[in-house]
Order: sequence, then C-alpha cells, then structure tokens
Amino acid sequence: MKKLSSVLDTALTLAALFLLGAILIGYFAPRTTALFFALIFALTATYFTSLWTQKRQKPKAHKQKLEGIRNKFLFSPAEYAQSFVREALCKKDDVQETDGLLLVGKTAFSVHLIPEKVNARTLADRYAAATRLHVKRLVLLSAYGGEKDAVSTAMLLSQPKVEILDFERTYALLSYLGCPPTETLRLQPAKKRLRSVAAGALRKKNARKYLTVAILTLLFARFTPYGILYIAVSATALVLALLCRIDIVGRIAKKT
Repeated sequence: MKKLSSVLDTALTLAALFLLGAILIGYFAPRTTALFFALIFALTATYFTSLWTQKRQKPKAHKQKLEGIRNKFLFSPAEYAQSFVREALCKKDDVQETDGLLLVGKTAFSVHLIPEKVNARTLADRYAAATRLHVKRLVLLSAYGGEKDAVSTAMLLSQPKVEILDFERTYALLSYLGCPPTETLRLQPAKKRLRSVAAGALRKKNARKYLTVAILTLLFARFTPYGILYIAVSATALVLALLCRIDIVGRIAKKT
C-alpha cells in the first residue's frame, strides 16, 4: 500500500512539474521546445525530490525500528536482556557469568538496558567487579549511552579498558554476533493537541492533495482569463507539495 502511494505521489509530482514547466516556458519558446524542456525539468526535479524523500525515510524507519526493539528490553524483566545478550555471546565463545558480568575470554560485558543512562556510580561498581576478575576490557551495553561524567571517566580508565555502548551500537554488536533482536514493543502515540496551522498543512500525507490542486489549476490556466493567477496558485501548491514530500516539519522538529 505504501509503495502504491509513493508511486502515485511521484506520478502526480511529475505531471504537475511538467504542466508548470510547459506553461511557463511556453510564454518564451515555441511549443515543441517548451514541451521538451518542460519534460527535462519535470524529470530532473522529480528525480531529486524522490532521492531526498528516500534519504529522509531510511533513517526514520531505522530509528523507529530501534525504538521498538529498545522498548522491548526496557519494559521486560531484567533477566530478558541478560539472557538475550548471553545467548548472543555464546555464538562466539563460551560465556561465564560472574557478579552480573558476562565473561568471554578477557572481556567482560555488563548489560544495562534500563530506562536511564549509565552514571558514574554504576560505572564504578561495574569497574570494580571487572577489576576483581582481572579482565582486560569492560563493555557496558546500555539503552541510552552514558552520562557525560561517566563517559569522560571511562575514557581515562585503562586496567581494564572501558567502553560504553548506546543502543544503536549495542544493536550493531548483537547483529554482528548473528543474533539481532527482532521482538518489538511499540508504544501508543500520544494524543495530538491543536498544533500550528503550518505544521498541519505541511504534513507528508497532504502532498498528494497539493499536487492535485496544482495540476487542476494549471489545466484551467489555459482556458480561463487571468491565467497568470492560476499559475501562481499552482506554483504555490506545488511548492507546498514538495515541502510535504521532503518532510520539512519533521526536519524542523528534529532540529528543535
């Protein structure tokens, strides 16, 4: 369904850009030339907006996937995360569990997949436990990384060396071990209150509506008086459609 929707959006974008280009260029060039350059303009603009849209969608989809997987760890008993990591490490080598640490050779893994960052107190406790076991490396697998002081302290420790992984790197490690998490827990989205008119108007799902308006007004521009006004309306609708397709609201929200 999403693929069909994407194809329809692309087709409408191409048609709107072609009509706009044909009408605007038609004022300054012969009909055949105008159609030729309008087609080039439409294909080029549609191609680059599609690339931009895909580029925006991939990180967003990956982020949503990781959030669902992380939630499964966060809202499950602690034994779930510990057991999952142990099974993943077992695919590489024998694993021993001592004092809450998973030992693989001279490396100790501490599972900290809970709804908070690794703080200095947790780091000190796990470091002391790793020191007693005489390991060379301590890796803390966390859901949100470490607090600033914990991260800066971890960089200074050397016997054993310490590394704090956020969830993205933790997921990458588990995938490398051949045991990528697949269970997810999606949280119900919060009820949306009244937002600004601009944010509501520039939602991605509205792109098709703007494209339809752009095409219709361009068609009317050829057969009605004051066609320049229809062209202006069409151009505005087309710009709004392109802003919707590149998810300008999401980009602004991410920056703020």
